[in-house]
Amino acid sequence: MNSLNFTTIFHDNISNVNLYKPEVQIPYFIKKVYNLNVVFCYVKKKKTVYRWSTDVISNFEWIKLNQFKNLCIFYINLHIIYFLIVNSKKIDILHMLHFKPSIIYWILYKLLNKNWKLYITLDFNSKVDKSWFVMPTNFINTFIYKIISIYCIKLDFVSLENKEWIDLFTNYMPILRDKIIYMPFWYNKDFINKFIDNVITDKEKIILNVCRIWTKQKNTEMILKALDWIDILDWKFYLVWPIEESFKQNIDDFFITNPWLINKVIFTWPIYDKWKLYDFFNRTKVFCLSSIMEWASPNVLSEALYFWNYLLLTDFSWAIDVTNNQNVWKIIWINDYVSLRVELMRLINWNTSFPDINKIRNFAENNYNREILIKRIWDKLNLTNV
Repeated sequence: MNSLNFTTIFHDNISNVNLYKPEVQIPYFIKKVYNLNVVFCYVKKKKTVYRWSTDVISNFEWIKLNQFKNLCIFYINLHIIYFLIVNSKKIDILHMLHFKPSIIYWILYKLLNKNWKLYITLDFNSKVDKSWFVMPTNFINTFIYKIISIYCIKLDFVSLENKEWIDLFTNYMPILRDKIIYMPFWYNKDFINKFIDNVITDKEKIILNVCRIWTKQKNTEMILKALDWIDILDWKFYLVWPIEESFKQNIDDFFITNPWLINKVIFTWPIYDKWKLYDFFNRTKVFCLSSIMEWASPNVLSEALYFWNYLLLTDFSWAIDVTNNQNVWKIIWINDYVSLRVELMRLINWNTSFPDINKIRNFAENNYNREILIKRIWDKLNLTNV
C-alpha cells in the first residue's frame, strides 16, 4: 500500500500561511495516516516571498518538494504541463486545488493515466461568487460548460468545505452529484499540542478576535460600532493582528468616545509566538469574527473550535456549519452591529453558565477530527484493499 504515489499540485506560490491549509494538510495527513509516497508541487513566483518554514511543523521530512517555474501562457503553466507529460503514469493519485485553474492539468493527467485517481479540493465564497452557480445562457459559455461537464466525468471525486456549497454545486454540476464529499477544514491537533498540553475548562472573561484588522473583508469597524457606548464590565476584548496606519484613526476616535474601554478593548499587534497565541485561545470564553466574507475557511475558526470557545460570527459561508446550525453558537447578520451589540451584552451579562463545554467539545471532536475527515478521502479513493 505504501508504494502508491500521491502528488499534490498547487498552482501558486507557497508560504507559511499555506502550511495550515488544505493544500498542505491533506497530503500531510495522507502520508501520516496511510503512509503513501507524497510529493508536493508548487509554483515559485518572483514577486512573492518563499517561506517554507519546516520549524513550525515537525515531520516535514516526509514531503518531497517540486518547484515549478512561473512560466505561463494564458494562465496555463507550461512547467506543470511538462511535469504531467513526463510523470502522469507514475502518479497513482493526483490531488489539485480549485476547479477552473486546474481543469487543463487534470484533463491532461487523465488522458495520460486512465487507470488512477484524480481528486480536486474546491474552495470559493458562495456569498460572493454567485457566478459559480448561474447556468450559462449565451452560446459560447454554454458550449464551454458542456465541454467542462463532459470532462468532469474524468474526476474521481471532489471535496468541498461547506454544506451550502455542496447543494449549490450539485445543482450547478449534477454530473458530479455522486462524486462530492463534505470536507470541512480541521484543526492540526499535533501542532497545537506542541504548545498547549490541555484545553482548560475554566475560561476567563475574554472575547477574542484574530484577523487582519485593517481589511474591509474582516470588517473590524463592525466590532467598534457594536462596542460603542457600552460597558463590558469585567470582561476584556482582545483584537490580535497588525494595524495599518489607515485604521489607527478609527481606533483613536473610538477611545476618544469610549475612554472607559481603553484598558478593556485591547489591540495587541501580531502574536507570532504560537504559545502566546494559543494561550489566548485556551483562556478565551468567546471568539468573535465580524467578517463580510471569507475566501476559505479561516484557520482561526478551527483553532477556536479546538479550544472550545463560544463562537460569535457573522453570516459568512462557513458560519452555519461551524456553529452546528446555531444549535451551540450564534450567527449575526453581516454588518448588523446593533445585533452584535445586543449579543455581546447578553453574553457579558449572562448570569447563567455558557452552553455545556462538553457539548462544544463533542461537536468539535466529532466533526473536525482530522482522522475521521481524512478517512472520507481514503474511502472515496477506494484504495482500502490495494
